[in-house]
Amino acid sequence: MYKSPEIFEDERESGELELVADEASVGVRIDNFLAERCELTRSAAVKLIEGGNVHLRGAVPAKNYKLRLGDALSVVIPEPEACEAKPECIPLDVVYEDSDIIVVNK
Repeated sequence: MYKSPEIFEDERESGELELVADEASVGVRIDNFLAERCELTRSAAVKLIEGGNVHLRGAVPAKNYKLRLGDALSVVIPEPEACEAKPECIPLDVVYEDSDIIVVNK
């Protein structure tokens, strides 16, 4: 059964989702289902499954599991890890530079 976007967004912000497979989802791979419903890439959905963040009937399903009518999934979306870009001191071959643009030779 598809949930309204407002309810879905509230649950997604809390990090825990309960999703139930409806008739349209029967036979769909669980990774594709999660990618569509949670607005993730399929590879991100696979990482959720392999990381133990998805449970079906109390167990972690295989990523290629095909959904059945009424399958209830419990999904925990972890907080994103902090990412910090660190500058590197590398030599650059500057071909042209002015106040608006810079051209760098790879």
